Amino acid sequence: MIAPPVNVPAMLIGTGVYMPYEGFTVPLLVLTVPLSVFSVLWLGRKFVGVIDKDEILSDIPLNPPAKPGWLIYFPLIFVIGWMILKSYFPQIDPGTPMVFFLGAILASFSGKRINFLTVAKDSMLGAIDIMALFAAVGMLIQVMTMTGARGLLVIAALSLTGLLLILSTAIASPVIGGLLMPFGAAGVLGIPLVMAFADRNAIWVTSALTLLMGVGALLPPTAVSGLFAAQILNVDKYSDILKRCALPAILSLAVAATVLLFI
Repeated sequence: MIAPPVNVPAMLIGTGVYMPYEGFTVPLLVLTVPLSVFSVLWLGRKFVGVIDKDEILSDIPLNPPAKPGWLIYFPLIFVIGWMILKSYFPQIDPGTPMVFFLGAILASFSGKRINFLTVAKDSMLGAIDIMALFAAVGMLIQVMTMTGARGLLVIAALSLTGLLLILSTAIASPVIGGLLMPFGAAGVLGIPLVMAFADRNAIWVTSALTLLMGVGALLPPTAVSGLFAAQILNVDKYSDILKRCALPAILSLAVAATVLLFI
């Protein structure tokens, strides 16, 4: 969600403060890659064991199907390549959704043959709940803007200074991210907070804010990322996921707060 090249919360914040989505690659990589490596090792290292080679070989079929070769990777190469290319040549940018749609079409021809329309329909049915949630959060943000509630948040954010501003940002951003999802938090809090940190590098501040809001994807009631993971892995108690993710989440908050303090 936070790593480049597509960081939607940063795009939303940039749109609100008239800042182009450029120059974010290095800051986002610096913020996400070390935390990602640590999180994977922290969560999964103790479950890695010695593999019995003979047992693995016994499970391999005698006549395995022919390998599709490099063609199976072509859709990913296409999407990543176009995303990189359009960052240098924006005139060829058809829009990020269209790039992924073209990649999906290519994927339907690069491996096992499928019915594209059937898969598209099933995907839409599976995503309708989260799409409705996105629409509802968007409407909430618009209503808060029209009623003046968002303006009060702007004034409140601009009135804080120093360590108090950083502390309140580190607490409020993930909490609001849990209530409104990181995208909603970016629309409500991101823009006033970037203005409040106007004396610092706007790109690094925006990157750090999106990291803070990304932690909100683990927090109830929406917990958009955590609940998806629980559903995929058939975990009944979401509190178990929160306990496992506590240390990586705290480290993420600490890293983002450090950036806001010193950048």
